[in-house]
Amino acid sequence: MTSNQSLGPTLQKPQHAGPVHAAPVRKANASLLRMTAVVALILLLGACATPRVPQAPGRSPADVRAEIVRRMPARTPDRDAWAVDIQAALA
Repeated sequence: MTSNQSLGPTLQKPQHAGPVHAAPVRKANASLLRMTAVVALILLLGACATPRVPQAPGRSPADVRAEIVRRMPARTPDRDAWAVDIQAALA
């Protein structure tokens, strides 16, 4: 056999075009991050721009104290003083 004759398929190193880069993945992640930030900003600004719903006026302190006294057990000593203290703590 001569040196020019082949004994079969030869193993050759695969040839690559160059190193594999992750640039497309980074670009996609950056785009997704940017889009998420824009959507979050739009939602935040939208929440700030919505008009507030008018609330019903609150109850008077005397009404709240009367409700507290009504819900206390009848045998509680000094219910009125307790009601004043509880109403003040919750106000």
